[in-house]
Amino acid sequence: MDDRREVERRKRLARLGASQAVSTPTPPPQESGNPAGQKHESAVLIHRERARLSPGIAVKRETAVDLSAIDSASSKQANEVSGRSFDLATWADDTIGAVFHVTLDPMRADRFYLESLHTELSEELRDDEQAPRFHNDIVDRLILSRLGEAVPDSAFDYLLESFRRADALERNVRREKGHLEDKLFLLTELKRLAVSYATLSVIMPDIFEHDHPQADLVARLLQQDQEDMGLPSSFLSALVSRLSEDGVEAVAQFFEPILRALSRSLLLLTMTEDHFRFFAAIKMLLRHREVASVFVRMAEFIPEDATASDYELRSLLGPYFRLSPIEGRAVAKAFNGVSESNPLALRDAIGAVRMAIPALHAQLFDLVNLLVRCTTETRIGVLKFFSRALLLNKKRHALHVDASTVATDGFMVNSTAILDLFADPFVADMTKISKIDIDYLRRHDSLVKLEDETRLAASLEETQRYFSSILSGENNFISHIFFLDVAFHHYGMGAALVTHESLLNRTRDMQRYLDGLRAQQPFQGPQAMVMTMQFQRIEQQLIRAKEVSFAYEALLCDDKIQLKSLNFLSLVASWLLRLVDRKHAYPASSIVLPLEDIQSTAAEAYRNLPEYFVEDICESFLYVSRFMPRMLMSTDNTHLVDFALTFIQSPSGYMKNPFLKAKLVETLYNGVRPFDRSDKFGALGGILHSHPFALEHLFPALMTFYIQAESTGASSQFYDKFNIRYHISHIFKSIWHNPQHRDQLTKQFEQDLDFFVRFVALLLNDQTYLLDEALAKLTEIHTLQQELGPESVTDAMATDELENARSSSVDAEQSEEERRRERSRTLEQSERAATSYMQLGTETLQMLDLFTASIADAFCTPEVVDRLAAMLDYNVSQLVGPRCTELKVRSPEKYFFDPKRLLSGIAGILLNMSDQARFVDAVARDGRSYRRELYDRVVSILGRFGMRSSTELERLQRFADRVDIRKREIELEDEDLGDIPEEFLDPLTSDLMRHPVVLPTSRTVCDLSTIKRHLLNDPTDPFNRTPLNIEQVKPDQELQARIEAFVMASRRQ
Repeated sequence: MDDRREVERRKRLARLGASQAVSTPTPPPQESGNPAGQKHESAVLIHRERARLSPGIAVKRETAVDLSAIDSASSKQANEVSGRSFDLATWADDTIGAVFHVTLDPMRADRFYLESLHTELSEELRDDEQAPRFHNDIVDRLILSRLGEAVPDSAFDYLLESFRRADALERNVRREKGHLEDKLFLLTELKRLAVSYATLSVIMPDIFEHDHPQADLVARLLQQDQEDMGLPSSFLSALVSRLSEDGVEAVAQFFEPILRALSRSLLLLTMTEDHFRFFAAIKMLLRHREVASVFVRMAEFIPEDATASDYELRSLLGPYFRLSPIEGRAVAKAFNGVSESNPLALRDAIGAVRMAIPALHAQLFDLVNLLVRCTTETRIGVLKFFSRALLLNKKRHALHVDASTVATDGFMVNSTAILDLFADPFVADMTKISKIDIDYLRRHDSLVKLEDETRLAASLEETQRYFSSILSGENNFISHIFFLDVAFHHYGMGAALVTHESLLNRTRDMQRYLDGLRAQQPFQGPQAMVMTMQFQRIEQQLIRAKEVSFAYEALLCDDKIQLKSLNFLSLVASWLLRLVDRKHAYPASSIVLPLEDIQSTAAEAYRNLPEYFVEDICESFLYVSRFMPRMLMSTDNTHLVDFALTFIQSPSGYMKNPFLKAKLVETLYNGVRPFDRSDKFGALGGILHSHPFALEHLFPALMTFYIQAESTGASSQFYDKFNIRYHISHIFKSIWHNPQHRDQLTKQFEQDLDFFVRFVALLLNDQTYLLDEALAKLTEIHTLQQELGPESVTDAMATDELENARSSSVDAEQSEEERRRERSRTLEQSERAATSYMQLGTETLQMLDLFTASIADAFCTPEVVDRLAAMLDYNVSQLVGPRCTELKVRSPEKYFFDPKRLLSGIAGILLNMSDQARFVDAVARDGRSYRRELYDRVVSILGRFGMRSSTELERLQRFADRVDIRKREIELEDEDLGDIPEEFLDPLTSDLMRHPVVLPTSRTVCDLSTIKRHLLNDPTDPFNRTPLNIEQVKPDQELQARIEAFVMASRRQ
């Protein structure tokens, strides 16, 4: 770098010495080897310079100058106005002296006397007998003479003030008429020379004989709001123009240190401090394309060896994007001493932060927009800055990531917000969706790298083959912004949302733990001091954690930020639908379902997209629906509903990960949850009740995925399905009062019976398991509560910490305490399980109530009716049978257990099915759980607590009467049959087969209804586990004929 600058220095001196000015004397020779002589030699070359001045750039902000400093020039102008004779040479002499604040008159005390220059000029004019005067040809010598001695500040500052005075005089002169051209020529020349020497004072300060201090240009730029301290825009424009004449190296040599210093200095500030001066300074510089080009070419613009964690510290733009309310120092300043106990103070603190966020983002956008609009080079440069940040932060969305190894949430959220602002034009105008190139990721200039990303539907081999073909052409700006923004929503905004929710969970756990410790105070025994210190430490940690969570809330729950984010992600959803649409015309026209086979070019591009294209749409909506649901009323969510319904029921070739579909279902579930008591439909309810696409496809989509959720492929699939189906059940309930949706249930039953039976069978499986497990866990809780007594502790974490901190001298006491802790842990686990199972079971029971009320005969198919009857009877026996007292627990509402309401729900299903003869027959055949006295007790309990009307209770009694009658008939029929031959009995149920069939691989014979029920849960042969479907079984007609003959003969006897 030093060699390059020395070469540049020599070029400058050679150029400056190329032309010799008129009346410029040759200075006396200097002694060889004298450093002062070398410096003077440089001065000789400089004062011969008559450089050309590029056309000036208009002044954008006027700078006030004290005109008393140029009173002589003003006096001459006054003489001209009064009619006296005007001498241009005298005016020039006085003007030059006023501008540079110098004089050749030793008697004049208000200006600096240039003694050496006065002597030189006097010697030159000795023969003319004229007094020395300032004129245009000696301005170079004047400047060198003045700067050969000390000035109040720096050489640069002196020349800047000279420029200001010349600029002020020029404005005055332009209002005059006489000799205007000559005056403006001189003043322009003075400004040009002031700028030229000002640049040299920074780049080549050794050209002056006096060793001046270096000017603090960064400080001047940061004081731009003070007229007498900042850099006039006209001066900066002239400065850039002058440096540009010498090439880009000169611009870089001058401005690189300034740009670097601005960035590094900003690292010392937080968002709560005066950082706007830095934005004003750098934007002032980058408005000049020559400086902007230098900026993006600097090695520090995208430091090659930067890591994910220090990229924002070492890159030039990083410190600007790092400013955030969630940065540690900013949190301490904004939320110190603020707590939930003072809601007003907390609201004010959050409000103050949110007022600052739009201003910060506006400054960041203006800064980046300057680079985007400057040149192609600067536009690509700033896009690569974002691309590099993405590449370094691929681990930010991992399950367990060390925050110190990746970029801060503040940096990444700011980057996402700025990209959202750039996306605004094509988000607002959906006609521009066609400009988003589906082949973006396969072009050589793609800025988003997708290595190691899981794809929506393509396998690893398919993805490698797809991306091995690099396409020609270049990507457009809209596509760059679109794909960068989607990625930043995943690694930036999305990861920050996860951090916030994790932080809230951690603070809740800490609060719970702290409350457990507080309940044990005062601490006693030998560990009392240790426990007290631990309590104080946790208390301080909790305070700090809550302050950070307040800062995250202020940033991430800001309406403007999330609205921009949701609008952009709505565009992403529309774009994905456009890819899979048969006509590729969405949203101009509605999408047609079912989706076609995924073979088109656009569909192939869709298959190879990363899963986060879908995941982040859901996660963003879920976050907003949980933390700021009212905001969703201001967004158009129609595209989101179309997106969810299309992909929930899409074939497996479109979305291989079932958990993505589960996220879509959860999105709809959160969308139909009411905001508060005054709301009925939630954010999506209105769309689901009126949008034609939703009215046609919502019910089939949810039923389809209810079945698909039976097998997710994960090790936790047995439990995953319950969460998925809980969400589906809640959605069904929310739309049930709409007859158009209810008609879809009947339509599915009539058009595809096998599909409907499969759905109902899984519904019954869930209901049976969930209520059975919930009631079993309540029995465990009842027993443990009896053992532990009324003071039972279920906070295992607090119990463990407290007991571990204590010591006991008696082994027997230690053993007893250990057993108690173990029972407390078991109790806590049982409570969690009971709560979960009861919630899920109650939700499923309510859905069964709705379905049986609407289409009871659909639940009377042979594969379903017996299981429905058995499930209802068993739960009746559990709730009102002899062992019902074992379900009595303390605070049952804690587990969402309301036995009377649960019993009423079961009674409702019984009433819905009471007129179905097949159901009456199924209840009568249930020898395991049905007891008439239990039904009588149900009627008594519901009547005593007013849970059902008298009419309903009478119907329930009549139903029980019919069951009793049918039960006696069945018993008589069985007696008539006598001893049934073994070969006529079903091997799984031991019942008489009515329609025997042969299984193809095991060659076992069983009843058709039995194997149908089995295949609803398990598509294998129950005797050898080989794959099996119902079409493969063959009727055993010979055996059926023998069975029918046996039955007829038995009845005749």
